[in-house]
Amino acid sequence: MAGNPTEILARFASTLDYDRIPARAREYCKNLLLDTFACAVAGHQGEETSQIAALASALGQSSESSVLGGDRLSLAGATVLNGYLITAVTMCDIHRATLTHVTPEVMPPALAIAERDDLSGRDLLVALAIGCEITG
Repeated sequence: MAGNPTEILARFASTLDYDRIPARAREYCKNLLLDTFACAVAGHQGEETSQIAALASALGQSSESSVLGGDRLSLAGATVLNGYLITAVTMCDIHRATLTHVTPEVMPPALAIAERDDLSGRDLLVALAIGCEITG
């Protein structure tokens, strides 16, 4: 596959479909999604949650996107707050090879866009697989 890294990643992201994702990777993405939900619900108990929630509320006056375990905010606000909630009590996944957290960067925008565009669960899993592969 010739090209610069950005072209390679863009081609991968724009051409991947559900049926080409290995079953093991699909299951992993489902497990990450469940872990994300649990972490975000626990994150409502985080020490700085109220401050981040206030910031997220100020990012827009609309309410088109869901906050995990809570209210509805603008797409930007929900994405920011969900990203924080996932890591608020430091229980979220970690990519051991790179010692990075993948879910706070991948899950919130994928969930917000899937909700906004009324995408299917399959579409969401494709987005999650792409995000995990690219960030990992």
